[in-house]
Amino acid sequence: MYQVGDLIAGYRVLDVLGRGGMGDVYKAAHPRLPRADALKVLRSAHATDPVFRARFEREADVVAPLNHPNVVAVYDRGVFDDQLWIAMEYVPGTDAARMLAADAPLEPHLACLIVSGAAAGLDAAHRRGIMHRDIKPANILVTPGAADAAAPSGFFVPDAVKVTDFGIAQVIDEVTNLTGDGITIGTMHYASPEQIEGRRVDARSDIYSLGATAFELLTGAPPFEATSLHGLMTAHLREDPPAATSRNGALPPGVDAVLARALAKDPDDRYPSAGEFARALEDAFDNRQTLAGSVPDQDGFGARDTATPSDPVAWPSPAPGAVGTSPETLHGWTPVDAAETTVPVRRRAGKMMAAGVAAVVLAAVIGAGAGVLRTSTEGLETPNPPDAEVTTSAVELSWGRVDEATNYVVTQNDQVIYSGPDTRFSAPRPIPGTYTYQVAAQAPDGRTSDFSGNSGAVDVFMTWGELQPIADAYHDLIPATPLSTNGFDGMRCWGEDGDLALGSSKRTIWCTRYADEEDRETAYQVVVDVYDTPEEARATAELTARNPRGAAHTTAQGHTGTLYLSETGGQGRAILAQDTGDRARSVVWVAVPGRPAAAAADLMKRLPI
Repeated sequence: MYQVGDLIAGYRVLDVLGRGGMGDVYKAAHPRLPRADALKVLRSAHATDPVFRARFEREADVVAPLNHPNVVAVYDRGVFDDQLWIAMEYVPGTDAARMLAADAPLEPHLACLIVSGAAAGLDAAHRRGIMHRDIKPANILVTPGAADAAAPSGFFVPDAVKVTDFGIAQVIDEVTNLTGDGITIGTMHYASPEQIEGRRVDARSDIYSLGATAFELLTGAPPFEATSLHGLMTAHLREDPPAATSRNGALPPGVDAVLARALAKDPDDRYPSAGEFARALEDAFDNRQTLAGSVPDQDGFGARDTATPSDPVAWPSPAPGAVGTSPETLHGWTPVDAAETTVPVRRRAGKMMAAGVAAVVLAAVIGAGAGVLRTSTEGLETPNPPDAEVTTSAVELSWGRVDEATNYVVTQNDQVIYSGPDTRFSAPRPIPGTYTYQVAAQAPDGRTSDFSGNSGAVDVFMTWGELQPIADAYHDLIPATPLSTNGFDGMRCWGEDGDLALGSSKRTIWCTRYADEEDRETAYQVVVDVYDTPEEARATAELTARNPRGAAHTTAQGHTGTLYLSETGGQGRAILAQDTGDRARSVVWVAVPGRPAAAAADLMKRLPI
C-alpha cells in the first residue's frame, strides 16, 4: 500500500482514491505531463506469472484505443514492485455505488441519466467486440453537475458518466478463479445466467448486468439477494426478478416490464443493445414526459408536458438548435443537439426532436413543391433508426422501407448527407469523432415523415488503415492509433504505404521521440519497414546499412535477427533484420542524431520488439 508522495512507475501519489480486494486506486501526477491520472495497482500474487501478465496486457491493449466520452480512457500499464498497474483517465466525482450508499434509491431522473450514459459507453465498446463483464454501480463513475433549483430534490445533470475497468476483472478471474465459477463475489449481484454457468457470453450479458444495476439505482437494492453465494447464483439462474414497483412504489408500472426484459434469462429475449434498454427505461416514465423537455409538477418526477412549438419548455433547458431559429420557424420540429452522445435524447411521435440545422436543410432538400413540412399526423410513417457500421473507409448505413415513400433523407449529426431513393448509403468515413444518424421519408405528393430516432452512436477514430498489421505485430512498440502517445516511451508515429521511388513493396511506420515537445527536438527515431518477402527485407537492410558484416542479435522479447550498424549524416544507426515468422519480412531501424552507432544499438536492445 502506497502513501501520498510515493513514486509508482514514475507517477507520484497525490491521493488515495479507493482500496478494495483487487487493489488500490490512487490519484497520481503524470511523470512528464502536467496532469493527474488514476493509477490502479492490482494486488495479486500472480503479477509475475507470465500468463497472467500477458492476459492483463492484452486486455489493456484492447481497451486502450477505445475513445468515447462515456468510457474511462486507458493510458498505460506495466509492472512495478512485482505489482501490475494500469494508468487511466482521472474522473473527478464518485461512483454510483457510493451514491447509493449515501442516498438510495437515486432520484429517477438521475438514475436514468446514469443508465443512459453507461449504455452509450457499453454500445461503443460492443461495436468493437469489447465486452465489459463486470458492470455494476461501482464501475460507473459520475462527475456531478450543478443542481437545478427547479428540479426535483436529489436531481442534477451529471457533467460526466463513464464506465471503467473493462476487462480487468475478467483477467483476474481467468487466472485466479476467485469463486470457482470465474466470477468475483462483488460481481455476483449483477452477473448474467450465462456468465454464472460459464457459457459463451456476448454484449447481451453486459445488458443483463446493466439491467441489474438500473434496478438497484431505482429501488436501492439489486434484484436478487441471498445469504450465500450459491443462493445468489440460483436466483439468477432460476428466479424471475421481482417487480421494481414492489420495492419502490413511486415508480410507474411500465418500469417493471422494461427491467424484466433486460433481466431475461435467455439472452435472445433481452434488448439488442444497451442504448435501446436505456431509451425504453426513459419511456417507461410515462409517454407524456421526457427526461428533457418537460416541466416538473409539485410532486417532482411526475411531469406535465406543457411544451408546444409556441410554448418553450422551462426545465431542463432545451439544447440549442440552429442560430436564429425558433420552434415556430421549424414547423413543429423541436430542436435539440443531434450530436449529443453522453446522454442519448429520447424521440417520440408527434414531436420531432432533431437538430435545428438539419430541419432547415431538410426543408431545402425535400421541401420543393411540398409547401411547408407536414407533421406526422398527415405524413408518412416514421422510419426506424438506421443501422450504422464503421468500416475502414466508410460508415455503412441501412434502414427499412416506408410504405409510399420514394425518397429518403439521412442526416449525420446536424448535416444532411444523403437524399435519394435507396435504403442503403455508404457515408464516406468522416474525420474522427462521434456521430449519430437519422432518416426521414418523403412520398411523391410531398408528404414527409418525422425523422427517426438516432442510430446508435458511431465512434470514428484515426486508424492505421492498411498499416494496421504492422501496428499489431509491434503492439508494444507502436501506439494503438496515429498521433497517440501510448506506444513505447511516448513516441509519436505516422505511416506511409509503398515506396514509389524504388518500386518496392515497403510499408512503413515512422516513430519519433522528441527530447523537447515544444521545440520538436528529436531524441531518436524508430522506423519499422515491412516488405512482401523476407528476402526483400534482408536485401534492403544489407544495402542501406552499407555494412554487410552484421552480428547476431536477440531482442528484448526473445526474437532473433541480424543487427547492422552504420553512421551517416551525423547520426548513428542500428538496423535489425529479423529471422523468424512474419517478422522476417520486417526491418527495424533506430537512428540517434549526434550520437555514434553504439548508442543506437543500445536503444535497439531496449525496444519491446
